[in-house]
Amino acid sequence: MGTKVNEVALLQKRFTYFQPSLVARNDMKFEVSLARDAIVSHITWPAESSNGKGLKETCVICFEDVNATQMFSVDGCFHRYCFSCMKQHVEVKLLNAMVASCPHEGCNSEVTIDSCGKFFGS
Repeated sequence: MGTKVNEVALLQKRFTYFQPSLVARNDMKFEVSLARDAIVSHITWPAESSNGKGLKETCVICFEDVNATQMFSVDGCFHRYCFSCMKQHVEVKLLNAMVASCPHEGCNSEVTIDSCGKFFGS
């Protein structure tokens, strides 16, 4: 167990945000899938922009390359989607009198009304 704790400590230094948690052995497949999706959704690369260099991310819903500042991170799970896709997703849920949750399949993290101001104002 001590070796795994050391590995986690080393990994923690490599990420901007890192929150380790213990899971049961039978939940590992699900947790690995969530981790992989979270990492893929955070991949960014330098891109030329009008003011020099910026960061772009690919929205996994529309597959558009979007400025990283125009990506919405769902509280709780940290899945990321472009403002346009999230705005449409939340509008549809609200029009159907449903609670807006993360659009990622199998994720139940709720999208709070307070956080929606990031994309409803744009």
